[in-house]
Amino acid sequence: ISNNQMGFVKMLYIRGEYGMRKTAVLTMILMIFCLIGVAESADIVSNGDFEDWTGNDPNSWTTIGSGITITSNTSITYQGTSSASVELTTSIQENTDFSQTVSVTNGTQYFVSVWLYHTEGNMKARLYVAGYRGYSDNSTSGSWQQLSYTYTASANGDIEIGLRFYDQDGFDGSEIVYVDGYAMTSGTPNSWINELHYDNAGTDLNEGVEVVIQNPYSYDLSDFKITLYPSGGASYGTHTVDSFTEGTTSQGFTLYYKMISGLQNGPNDGLALSYNGIMINGQCLSYEGTFTATNGDANGVLSTDIGVSEGSGTITQSLQLTGNGTQYSDFSWSADVTQTWGTLNNAGDQSLPVELTSFTVDNTRAGEITLNWVTESEIENLGFILERRQASDGSSQAEWIEIASYVTNEALRGQGSVTYRTEYSYTDKTVEAGETYDYRLADVSYAGEKVYHALNILGVEVTELPEKFMLLPVYPNPFNPTTTIRYNLIEDGIATLTIYDVTGRELTKLVNTEKPAGSYELTWNADNIPAGVYFCKLVQGSHVYTQKLILLK
Repeated sequence: ISNNQMGFVKMLYIRGEYGMRKTAVLTMILMIFCLIGVAESADIVSNGDFEDWTGNDPNSWTTIGSGITITSNTSITYQGTSSASVELTTSIQENTDFSQTVSVTNGTQYFVSVWLYHTEGNMKARLYVAGYRGYSDNSTSGSWQQLSYTYTASANGDIEIGLRFYDQDGFDGSEIVYVDGYAMTSGTPNSWINELHYDNAGTDLNEGVEVVIQNPYSYDLSDFKITLYPSGGASYGTHTVDSFTEGTTSQGFTLYYKMISGLQNGPNDGLALSYNGIMINGQCLSYEGTFTATNGDANGVLSTDIGVSEGSGTITQSLQLTGNGTQYSDFSWSADVTQTWGTLNNAGDQSLPVELTSFTVDNTRAGEITLNWVTESEIENLGFILERRQASDGSSQAEWIEIASYVTNEALRGQGSVTYRTEYSYTDKTVEAGETYDYRLADVSYAGEKVYHALNILGVEVTELPEKFMLLPVYPNPFNPTTTIRYNLIEDGIATLTIYDVTGRELTKLVNTEKPAGSYELTWNADNIPAGVYFCKLVQGSHVYTQKLILLK
């Protein structure tokens, strides 16, 4: 990964402003610009990193057995700032389930992974994926270990995933097991070949291969394989990534490299990267021509010539990717660059900005607007500056003014350099009812550079508090596959907004958190749910409101 390169190290800013104007109160999720290879692999587990809690409850985990106690832990984590602390309080296995229901697609392969940390040796955990698969090693305490399982769906529908905990001989009733990074991904991982040297002088010196894997903790490295191909297309060697040396990790992407003497250096030679026997899209590469693989994981695939080749006498140089982005297709190959095995390409001279993934309005009420934003990582971030303009006249030319700064407001101070998720919130109490406002964010680096983010919030109208608790008419309804749900809360308190099917089975909780009185709006995407009649139920305290939804496909 190269100098001035990668969204794993450099965020792609979206040019222009996105938003919409409404005459009602807006709860706007403008967009989530996520540095994850969604087209390649997406995590379908809700809150598997346990960063989001309501009180001391790990939201989205629908089953928490009566024989275990789950609390939030911030002292021992595998990733991010939080993990789940699990205490076993019974020896009855059936009362120790910790699970949730996810939707799967027939024929799709899923990789399920979880990380566990034992504090003693008398409690064991078992990975659960539509049945039971694999125990943790309870003799390994004081360090993290991974449980993983590859599951192929035999039908469309829902399956249960999670953990079950077991009382071993001598259990003393107080052992804690920490759980973190529970992930379930489908498709191939976001991974690619990043650097290559095949020594065209024929001396086989310093030859090697480097690959990049996003979120490698979610996978078994032995499932990643480099297959070497000569011009004839019949492989002459394979190397799994668990035999590679781990290098730099940045923004959730990790470099792995291996020195492999004897790489073919003639025309039409190359290599392929695969995962679990499936070639990763676009990763059958060649140099000085093309070949068609006749065996191995790339069997039948015509290679892609990377367009550059090594000169003679370049034993300390290599072929490397350069550019900016988060996918292989974002980069281009450069020739005869000083080797950087295990570190960022071109000597690692990269500036890593804040990765802002959402900027939303949480609440508008008389006299105040609450704004929330989330970063997935920050590099040398001193903090944020929040600006506002008054736009009730419909003009986009109104002057932006600074309303809050990290300099004077601790809530806007950045995290410095971190690779975990951070949530921010600020309440603007200087707004007037009947006026409409736009908001934008900038972050300031250690060097004093001020960078504006493209996620702007436009057209927030301030109204009086609603007089009636209710679900407003969903629109559109019928819908396919998204609809907008609006609701009013007339008091502060924990609110839940839940979708049920006609049998009364809960499908998903869209809202489950403390909310102040106000008007709200969200979008529900039912793309993975079959057509039918569903019910949306809003609850806050003694107030209940239900509305019928019709999904057409």
